[in-house]
Amino acid sequence: MLTPKEHLDIFYDFKGADPDPKKKKDDIDKIIEDIHMGEKKNDLAMSLSGGYKRKLSVSLSLIGGSKLIIMDEPTASLDLTARR
Repeated sequence: MLTPKEHLDIFYDFKGADPDPKKKKDDIDKIIEDIHMGEKKNDLAMSLSGGYKRKLSVSLSLIGGSKLIIMDEPTASLDLTARR
């Protein structure tokens, strides 16, 4: 069972992003901050609410400098502040 931060770490490596550990940590921390998930970053992903799971799935698509992302209604089930 993994935390959102661990999921982001795995997807960062999977996408072949910059292998520098400092850059990796900075990118993961920035994504967590950008999606306002700081208080949940160390909780188990399976225990997150539906909205936080959606935030996690969006962040997994963004991590690692993706050049193109195609999503279908990525803001469905998110609170109003997260939609911005």
